[in-house]
Amino acid sequence: MKKSLTLIALILFVATANFVFGQANNSEVVTIQTKLESSMFLNMATTPVVFDFNTIEDYENGMAATNKNSGNATEGAVISTSNWNLSVLAQSPMVHEDGTTELPIDNIGLTVDFTGYNKVKNYAKNQAVALATSETMILGKQGNKSNAGDEEANSFVIYWEMGTGNGSMRSESLMEQDLKKGNYNMDVAFVLTEVI
Repeated sequence: MKKSLTLIALILFVATANFVFGQANNSEVVTIQTKLESSMFLNMATTPVVFDFNTIEDYENGMAATNKNSGNATEGAVISTSNWNLSVLAQSPMVHEDGTTELPIDNIGLTVDFTGYNKVKNYAKNQAVALATSETMILGKQGNKSNAGDEEANSFVIYWEMGTGNGSMRSESLMEQDLKKGNYNMDVAFVLTEVI
């Protein structure tokens, strides 16, 4: 009987040892890949900006938006997964309704009130930036701080002015320029660029 118990104990030990030490296994490797794409969207109010010059004072002093409800203010926001810069440019000359007479575009300028919570470099905060036919940066990435974010993070208001002579705008008043009376129109483009 002693031999039988020893044999049963030996068989149990060998079976347990095979289970613990000789366990078979198999493995597979799954590779995970991702592609992070940049997504950028500029949301701008497209209501036309209209300046009506009716008095001598208007011609001598120019006109400027005083608040975002004044009619000459444009609200906007940047929604972006990456850092960005925002520029402005005149897409066309300021042309009279006669089709040939032009009003110098540096009579028109803008300032920007950045109302979002991101940290940005505001190039048009304290001094008006005159419109030009080449891109002029108005908002951008500040140092090593990210300005990626949603509408709440990157909202702003553009305040338009004409004939004020502020900042880099033309210093002569509209009265001094003796411009042809009538309606003038132009298109202004805003360019959103990814900062890499």
